[in-house]
Amino acid sequence: MPGCVGVVSGATDYCAYRPTATSFFLRGNNGSPLANFPLGLCEGDCDSDSECEGSLVCQYRSGDEAVLGCEGHAASGEDYCHDPNPGPVSSPTYAPNSFGATYVPGDLSVPCDNGKVMLSKGMGCKLLTTAGVKVALKGGGLSVDVMHQKADGAGVIPHPTDGGWYYVSNSEVDASLGGGVGSLRFDAAEDVIGYERNLWGTTRNRGGGKTW
Repeated sequence: MPGCVGVVSGATDYCAYRPTATSFFLRGNNGSPLANFPLGLCEGDCDSDSECEGSLVCQYRSGDEAVLGCEGHAASGEDYCHDPNPGPVSSPTYAPNSFGATYVPGDLSVPCDNGKVMLSKGMGCKLLTTAGVKVALKGGGLSVDVMHQKADGAGVIPHPTDGGWYYVSNSEVDASLGGGVGSLRFDAAEDVIGYERNLWGTTRNRGGGKTW
C-alpha cells in the first residue's frame, strides 16, 4: 500500500497515496473497475497489452522481478504496465510539506539502525536510547533512571520557556515489570538533556502519552 504503514488486512481495500507518477500502483484486476482501465505507467494489475495506455506494454511477473522505469515496492506476482523504451530517467523532486520536510511517504529506501528499520525516502534517524539501560545525555552524563521497557504510544509536549520539549512515552509492560510512563527531555538544539520516569505501577500503558 503506497504511502501507508503497518499491517493491512487481507482482502480489504484501502485508499492509497501515490508518491510519484512512476511509483507502483495497483488500480484494478481483470478489467475491473472499468473506469480505471486502460492502466497508466507503472499501474497494475494488467493481463494484456490492451489493458495499458498508448504504447505501454504489460510486463508479466511470477515473483519480484524488477519493472523498468518504475520505482518503489511492487506487489509480488502482480503485472504492471510499463514503457519498454523509456527515455533518460531523472530523479524526481518533492516539494516540502507544511512542516518544511521533504520526504516520500511509503518509499522505504532509507535504512536505519543497521537496516533493522526502513524509513521513507528523505527521512533519517538516530538511536537515542535502549530499553533497560541509562540514557546517554548531552555532555557525556547518564540519566538516573533506566529507559523503560516496550516504549509504546507517545506524545510531544513543548517546554514553556526554552524552546525544547518532552517526548513522553508509555511503557507497555505489567506493573510488576515496571510499567508506567517515562519522558525524554530535549533542548532547542534537539539534544537529549534528561530522562526520568513520570509514572510507576500501572499495567500495559498503550495509546497517547499526553494524559493528565
